[in-house]
Amino acid sequence: MNEPTGSEETSSLPPWPPPLPARAVSRPPEVPPEVRAAVAERLGALLSPLRLLGHLALLSLLCLDAAFLVAALEMSAEGEDGQALTALAIGIPLLAALTAWLTVLVRRSRGSDAWLAARLREAPGAAPRLAGRRLLWGLVSVALLLMGLVCGGTALREVVFEGPRTGDTYVAAGLASWGVLLVVAGVVVLVRSLRHRSRPAPGGEIAGLPGQRRAGSSPAVEPPRHPPHSYRGRMAQLYSGYKVDTEPIAAHRLSRRLSRWIPALSRWQVLALTCLGCLLACALAAATAVLPPRVGDLAIWPLLLLTIGSLLALLLELVHYGSRTGYLVVVVLGGVALVIMAWQGYRDLALRDRGEWISAEVVDRRNPPRGGVTCGVRPEGERDPLSQRLSGCRDLPVGAWIEVFHDPEDRVPPARSVPDLALPLWFGGIGATLLLGSALLSANRGHSRRRELDLVGPPPEGERG
Repeated sequence: MNEPTGSEETSSLPPWPPPLPARAVSRPPEVPPEVRAAVAERLGALLSPLRLLGHLALLSLLCLDAAFLVAALEMSAEGEDGQALTALAIGIPLLAALTAWLTVLVRRSRGSDAWLAARLREAPGAAPRLAGRRLLWGLVSVALLLMGLVCGGTALREVVFEGPRTGDTYVAAGLASWGVLLVVAGVVVLVRSLRHRSRPAPGGEIAGLPGQRRAGSSPAVEPPRHPPHSYRGRMAQLYSGYKVDTEPIAAHRLSRRLSRWIPALSRWQVLALTCLGCLLACALAAATAVLPPRVGDLAIWPLLLLTIGSLLALLLELVHYGSRTGYLVVVVLGGVALVIMAWQGYRDLALRDRGEWISAEVVDRRNPPRGGVTCGVRPEGERDPLSQRLSGCRDLPVGAWIEVFHDPEDRVPPARSVPDLALPLWFGGIGATLLLGSALLSANRGHSRRRELDLVGPPPEGERG
């Protein structure tokens, strides 16, 4: 009687084929923005080019100190006790200072590593990629390892294949110490470049960063720019003239306390601090010219490195504070003039203090495409010419006999007259004037720009670059 129709029977049946159950997609948890910013700040400080430059400066000073100590041993073996004591007087305090510096760096690095490891265990995707910085550290580590292997191989060849000769033994010891330092530094830098990376999750997404995928899966998502009225947006306007997207590096950024103290300084405090930095750089340049002839010629290298380092640190601070490019160019010119003053002053003072008049024969002339004519001279009664060449000898033919004022230790070039120090004094006066004037103008301009952008004061918490 009431039989169901075909349509009713069809509607009562379950759909075919049955729908597949929805696959549960496990997305990695999102990282809170404050955690991501803190991790990016700490990791960026660990991998900053400025920190790498500091590590390389420490490594250079350690190698230089090893050369001082090996030279002291060699001089002591040859009976030159005075020079050996001078080398030890420089090498031992320098070793103590470098050991203290290395200890501070190791403690800070271990603290940062422990903090980052704890944060990345909780949020594996909080670490930024920083591909450029990691590549820079990796390339430097490869270069250090290659140089270390070359130094170690050369030392091994000197000892094993050339035979244990007295002179070569100390050379091999110095090369071996350099090889050990370079290899250890290369391994440390390589480990630093590979640590604290984000772990990719299944499906190609980077853990903790939804939407950001591995290479080849989908195009990367551009991060949003900072609002122009935010702190980072105003900082970007401060550095817009440098054509950079990130905050410039500076030495004070390695310290959280200094990073909050320097932006809060008043105009006169900034100018006083800038003047102090310029005077420190000028004092180091003067010490580089004056001290080595009196305490030992080997002191020229650490003092010259300190002078260049102080000038570079001052330039980076002025760049970070925000200035016009024209002022910074003048700062660079002043720094170059100070370095020339330090080097030329050392040579003139050393020759002036130790020099003596001798008769010498011109044995050869060199006239390179760039630079002036130089001549090799051989003192009367000697078989070998001096290792340092005479400049300003365009009018002298080969075979001529002349009177030259030369260094008995043969460490600075001879001259045809007693140095009068006019050239280093001119370079020093011009360099100090340019450096101090342009640095003060640069700091004043940077403070004005910061006041216009409301950046005078400590940065907000979590906003430090």
